[in-house]
Amino acid sequence: MVHQIYVDWGGHKVSLIWHPFTHISQSEIVTSVHSYCFYQGKVLLVQVKGRGFNIPGGHIETGETPEEALHREVYEEGYVKGKLEYIGAIEVNHTENPSFVEKGPYPLIGYQLFYRMDIEECLPFLRKNETISRIWVEPAEVPYVMNDHELSFLVLKEALKQEIIGQ
Repeated sequence: MVHQIYVDWGGHKVSLIWHPFTHISQSEIVTSVHSYCFYQGKVLLVQVKGRGFNIPGGHIETGETPEEALHREVYEEGYVKGKLEYIGAIEVNHTENPSFVEKGPYPLIGYQLFYRMDIEECLPFLRKNETISRIWVEPAEVPYVMNDHELSFLVLKEALKQEIIGQ
């Protein structure tokens, strides 16, 4: 079953499609990496300056693999370390976006990769980077705390399934 939605990102119509367990091999079309991080049955949400609460993640820096980038991002944003398991990708498609900038920072079709992290180390929260707060939320409460599109919650459901499969 295809899970496609349309979102308005800054006045731009963008198609998002969830692809569970689809591996993306072209690193130049991967725009970001994200993770639902679990610790003692709860989900880590971080608050980045100027934004609400969301899961840790960000862009891949030159020379990094997606996994290296995600380990760096979850440490910088949430001060946690752990084991990653890939769960899928969201295709970000601008073909119906009349305002798309062809030579801009994002590809016409790009992918955001998603992982599940089982936290093995929870370090003191130092606020040295872009996040100002971290909280631990029951999985069922995430949709009430995190303001994001509905595919985010499909990704959470997939991450929760991995806990059962992985045991």
